[in-house]
Amino acid sequence: MSVAGLGSMLIALKLPGWLKKMPARSAILAGGGFIALALITGSTEPSWPLFLLTCLMMGMELSFIQTPARALVNRSCLPRRLLTLRLIFPCPTSAGF
Repeated sequence: MSVAGLGSMLIALKLPGWLKKMPARSAILAGGGFIALALITGSTEPSWPLFLLTCLMMGMELSFIQTPARALVNRSCLPRRLLTLRLIFPCPTSAGF
């Protein structure tokens, strides 16, 4: 679990800077690519190093998908509905959305 958290935090801390240079859709698609790589890695010969690598990649894909998704929801939401969204999801992400 801690390896997945490490992968998630690595991407969550670097992603806001990357999102200034690339569109959010690219980050979400990169997360989908990490899912595919993690599943391929996890389906090979079982060993602890491969298991840890799979967990790291699953944590990375989680941040690649969830961090830009919140920005997309905020951007597509009407201003009067944005307050409701923030009441439902009060925890700000590391990207500051």
